Amino acid sequence: MSTGEKKWLGLHLGGVNTPRSAVVVINLKNHVPQVANILEKIGPLGNVGADERVLEIISQSGLSDVIFIDAPLASPPCVSCLEPVCPGAMACSDVRVAYISALAAKAGHRRRPIDPQAHRVWDVMQMQDRKFVDPTYSSSQSALVIRAQVLEKRLRSLNPRFRFKETHVPLAVLRLSSTLKIPQLELKQFRKFENGLRVRQRILTSFLENQLVAMNSEDFAKISGSLEVFQAFLCAWLCVQDFLEFLQPPPKQYPLGEPWVWLPRGSAS
Repeated sequence: MSTGEKKWLGLHLGGVNTPRSAVVVINLKNHVPQVANILEKIGPLGNVGADERVLEIISQSGLSDVIFIDAPLASPPCVSCLEPVCPGAMACSDVRVAYISALAAKAGHRRRPIDPQAHRVWDVMQMQDRKFVDPTYSSSQSALVIRAQVLEKRLRSLNPRFRFKETHVPLAVLRLSSTLKIPQLELKQFRKFENGLRVRQRILTSFLENQLVAMNSEDFAKISGSLEVFQAFLCAWLCVQDFLEFLQPPPKQYPLGEPWVWLPRGSAS
């Protein structure tokens, strides 16, 4: 399949019983990402569950086998542990726990302790980049983890098989600050009720001016007007950047099987 025929999908995942999920599909035309389709307010419809609707969209879209999603794909080690007896962090056999303990020791004294009950490996590695944004995982997102994991298992039954890659839109937006020529303090307002629409419009305008994407005026209004669609758009755009190998890869020593949060290269600090 040529790049002109490929499509990349970004999925903003909401609660399973809410119409808050959104999908944006992007293709490449003349080497420029172009918005091809937008689907919003995806939730249960009659007897059809939200997951079935998402799976149907994916299976009929002719996509690449990688899908970017803005939901956590894993919990902290202690949350996902299946051992009947806990030996404590110092004696734990999970390599992720050892990795977190080593990173915490290297970080030195902190006001709040770092532990494998509340933190994922990626978050501990990137704490210096999280000055302005929420962590990629919190207990309030545990339901999203379960939904994302179940969806990914169901995707494996499709032909071709699809797989998720996790991103974090607030931090991705901040890492684009120099490219977009928009201050980080303004970018972090894109989710705010008061001025989020204006900030999202400015972000998309900069995308267009820098030829980072192509879209028509109707798509511009849909993406800027909905926070859920905007986040799905960023996921789809990052999926294309991953195909072009423009995103930051995990280090060689990163624990095998632990989800990496895929972002543009650079730092948000």
